[in-house]
Amino acid sequence: VSTQSTGSSGINAEYGKQWYQRRVRGSMSSMNDKNGLDDVIVTPFAQILARLRDVRQLMNRLSNFPADTSDETTEGSRVNSTEQQQMLLDGLGDIDWVLEHLNKIKARNSVGEMAQNKFKRMLTRELSQFSETSRSGNQVAEWVCSTYFERGEDDIDVKDNTNRGRIPLINAKRIINQASQAIKGNVPKFGVEVEDEDAMTQMVSLMHVWNFDMFKFAAISRDHPLVSLGYIVLQERGLLRSFNVDIQTFIKYLFVIEANYHKTNPYHNATHGADVMQSCHVLLGYQVVEQVFTDLEKFAALFACAIHDVDHPGLNNQFLSTTSNELAILYNDHAVLENHHLATAFKFLQEDELNWANQMQPKQRQLFRKMVIDLVLATDMSKHLSLMADIKTTVESSKVAHNGKLVLESYNERLLVLQGIVHSCDISSATKSLPIYKAWTERDYRGVLPAGRQRERA
Repeated sequence: VSTQSTGSSGINAEYGKQWYQRRVRGSMSSMNDKNGLDDVIVTPFAQILARLRDVRQLMNRLSNFPADTSDETTEGSRVNSTEQQQMLLDGLGDIDWVLEHLNKIKARNSVGEMAQNKFKRMLTRELSQFSETSRSGNQVAEWVCSTYFERGEDDIDVKDNTNRGRIPLINAKRIINQASQAIKGNVPKFGVEVEDEDAMTQMVSLMHVWNFDMFKFAAISRDHPLVSLGYIVLQERGLLRSFNVDIQTFIKYLFVIEANYHKTNPYHNATHGADVMQSCHVLLGYQVVEQVFTDLEKFAALFACAIHDVDHPGLNNQFLSTTSNELAILYNDHAVLENHHLATAFKFLQEDELNWANQMQPKQRQLFRKMVIDLVLATDMSKHLSLMADIKTTVESSKVAHNGKLVLESYNERLLVLQGIVHSCDISSATKSLPIYKAWTERDYRGVLPAGRQRERA
């Protein structure tokens, strides 16, 4: 909250500091006590809403004060002129603050962009200090900027126009035949045949736990973590039955998707896809979330997690665009990998033998596809700050409008939170237990090294 003088109102820095303390400890403290709202509002639009709400409360209190001229007025309800004057000054100060900030808003900027720009300034300030510490600090700062900031014209530094190739898609027909042989007319209990059913049963009982060991699960499932977990989770939630999904066709589809996650990728492989899906399953299981989203929205989120990195080449969007990779040319440098993952997943769905969605109602199928596209595109790391800003603005504005309660009134608001859930699950390895975190970090490091060598050659 700005504590600078607003000029015309005569509100100085000291008054701004006092207001901030009142805002956090005063009107917001009662909201905290009643509704458990502990966060200080930081997004600009939500701050404006909160200020306007304070002004309304002050005006309401002033309008309900009895006049100080009647002998019948009780001592407790009598208007204190000093208090009344202070309340009026508070209200005028809040109005001046709102007008000042509204005047700064550019008409073409969304409220999300306001918050995003603020977060960028905060991150840039931190990185500038970090980069001054050492050469490695400067390299880390450059990587963070290139990953989390969307690229502008000044950021483009083409070193090589060579069209880099990529691993071709694995033939679906061969995988379908293998899957058909594996299920042999009946879908196995865990989606795939396993040697140790007791061990698998124990793993399934832990599937709702955040610190789930996906590496152990992958080993027990005989290196089919995505097929097995996808089947178990969607069956447990009853989503395949709810949308008339043919189970055998869906299993074959998962086999094809899993086969097109390249095993040569230490990090972006089928185990990662299964891990993200399981993490999403956990978050969607919380009661506060479970009651918000429809079955179709949950299905779309879980499916998006399963396919979000299929056919990942092990290189990031920036590298693909810089080297004029064929994928970057195809998708015009816009969310290159995310668009490719989506196109790959839906391309396989066009195969008759893999089209598990053909029994869904047309409107359901259309909305499902739209949601999956929006959810996977939200995993683009360059959109991290804008997504965080939009979510923070939506959540804070909703809490201000509903006395500290989060109310998602529209489909777009629910989709935004779902995007945040999927994106959070994609980068959630750092929040897992230390052994799991270290295992994923080591794999990520092994995946970065080859990409770094390719970049140096480029």
